Amino acid sequence: MQKVSIRKASKTLTRNIEVRYEGLAYQDINIGKLESLLEEFVDTKCRNDMLKNIMMIRTILDSIEEKSLVVSYEDENTLEIVKYDCTNLYFCQKQRKDKTLEITYIPNHGGLQIKDDYRDLEDYSTVQTVSKEVAEAIDHIYDLTKVKKITLDENSKRMIEIYKVFYQENPNFQSKDINIRMQTMMSILSYFDLSVGYDFCLLGKMMMPISLQLKQEVERLYPFGEVDEVEDNISLVQEAQKEIGIIGKTIREDVLDENELNEKLITISKLLHAKRYNLPSHCRVDEISKFIGRTPSEVKSNIKLVKQINNKIYR
Repeated sequence: MQKVSIRKASKTLTRNIEVRYEGLAYQDINIGKLESLLEEFVDTKCRNDMLKNIMMIRTILDSIEEKSLVVSYEDENTLEIVKYDCTNLYFCQKQRKDKTLEITYIPNHGGLQIKDDYRDLEDYSTVQTVSKEVAEAIDHIYDLTKVKKITLDENSKRMIEIYKVFYQENPNFQSKDINIRMQTMMSILSYFDLSVGYDFCLLGKMMMPISLQLKQEVERLYPFGEVDEVEDNISLVQEAQKEIGIIGKTIREDVLDENELNEKLITISKLLHAKRYNLPSHCRVDEISKFIGRTPSEVKSNIKLVKQINNKIYR
């Protein structure tokens, strides 16, 4: 095995993050690819949530045996740093940027240490605030001692299997359009009463149906990249698999160019969501056109496509 040392940092106007990682890897591991994934994570995906950051980092670098991990995160409000030795937490510190409260955890040197620079602790509300933050910090530290890599749960496995049937390809959770592909697919399937377990509302610049829960689940799976095989994968019910395949194939066959597929998916998802939740059941084409921001001819074309799908499913 070879020793691996990786350091990635990212600084923006609103936050700074630095990751230092040391471990052991087999010779055939593509370290360059892992470094690129980690670099993209610190540049675009990290958040003010150290637990999620550690989970993401450990999932991305899962093929390397972890020996040392140090992560620091800083924004306009807080500064936090955590250090691990062979996955064991040996240092954790979180402080307010105004330095009024600093909480440090060093298990082998005194355990929990609290520095409080509030001058007036006789004020009840101040004492309450500090007590709440200390209690939250203790829970946070405990979670940091237990945090592991991300694993595919039952819901994630089902999502992956549905994607494969609908698009006839593997999902790539690092693709720039993976959220659009997932959101539109699940929204369209919900219209056809294929239970997907998500609630959608019109959000964003495109005002397309979005499930915030689904968005979080897709973002969580970012480190997995393209998923080909899944251990103990979920088998869809045969009838549901057939209907999902029909819907996906009919939509894909209606576009001449793969680059047009996302716009087609967005249009159909907006149309179906509007017809079910936002507009009267017998509204005119021009009303639908105005509401979803598509031309009347596009609306007519996609209504016809939906009828084709229904005919194929129920014939």
